[in-house]
Amino acid sequence: MLNLKPFFAALDNDTESINLILTTYIEEYSDSDVIFKNLFDAQNWEELYIVAHSLKGILGNFGADEIIPILEKIEMQSQDGKPTDQKLINNVSILLVEIQNQIEKKLSETA
Repeated sequence: MLNLKPFFAALDNDTESINLILTTYIEEYSDSDVIFKNLFDAQNWEELYIVAHSLKGILGNFGADEIIPILEKIEMQSQDGKPTDQKLINNVSILLVEIQNQIEKKLSETA
């Protein structure tokens, strides 16, 4: 799911920098799957747009190509305060957990 090779190459394979960025992602976004569900339940479309937009940029840098189109759909649907499809929220939540697991595995390998 993640293609971290370009990300690593952009950082000249500097393990310290890579670990710092990946650790920061885990610290900041470890509950993002729950945040998506909560924002959907609260019908907070504006905040849902902001979170989808933010994660799209971050995960794009990590080569998470599978989730990007889903985040783009959520972003487009919620951009003008319009509701988004619950199936998209469910799919993105599942993928976010998988991404977190992959990042945690990568961090354990480089520790």
